[in-house]
Amino acid sequence: MKLTIRFIPMICVLLAAAWLTACSQKTNEHQGHQNQQHQPTGQSQPLRIEFNTNPAPAEAGKPVTLTSTVKAGNESVNDATVEFEVWKKGQKEHQKFGAKRQQNGTYTASASFREAGEYVTIVHVTTPKTHQMASGAFTVGQASGHSHGDHGDHGNGVQLHIQFPSQARSGKPITVIGHVQRDGNPLTDAEVQFEYWKEGEQKHEWTDTAERNPGEYLTTIRFSEPGTYRVKLHVEKGEIHDHKEETYIVK
Repeated sequence: MKLTIRFIPMICVLLAAAWLTACSQKTNEHQGHQNQQHQPTGQSQPLRIEFNTNPAPAEAGKPVTLTSTVKAGNESVNDATVEFEVWKKGQKEHQKFGAKRQQNGTYTASASFREAGEYVTIVHVTTPKTHQMASGAFTVGQASGHSHGDHGDHGNGVQLHIQFPSQARSGKPITVIGHVQRDGNPLTDAEVQFEYWKEGEQKHEWTDTAERNPGEYLTTIRFSEPGTYRVKLHVEKGEIHDHKEETYIVK
């Protein structure tokens, strides 16, 4: 009995040491996991966005590949969501084509256009850290002529984009963001408002915005009832007075 009592303190010491070692290992593993999670990823500098088509010029009614290459500095950006917004000059109808990621920061979409003419493109690039736009143009067939419609780029280098939530329900507030750029750079300190109304009704409502990030203007809108709404982004700064209109469905 005396022999057993003599070994109890030694056993306690060994158990305590083993417990402390295990805790230390778990702490180190947890810290390592945290460090791995919080390592910075993605770019933090302005994007360089290039656009082209293949073939060029495109043929009316035949497939054409829209291509955009996205880089941050000399590094290819491979984690972006890219969309091509395209319309024929002088027309209000816009088409949007989601791009597929290829490699080396290249994104492509296939499209076809029945009418010959000059077409305008805005490339929308969204990464985990930013939303940026770039404008381009291409020709379908051998058309000529220059006319302008209400498309958010009125020859002054201004690009406008309205960002909505994927869905909205009547009576519940949503956040709407207007992205405003000029010549590919954020347009800051502008007077930006949203005008919205339900289709078929005369009553129009207006809401001011707050500039959350450079060139990114945010507001909250509550649509009172379900239906199809028109939402127009208005931008004013100096000689700039521009606008862009979108359709949005509320359930």
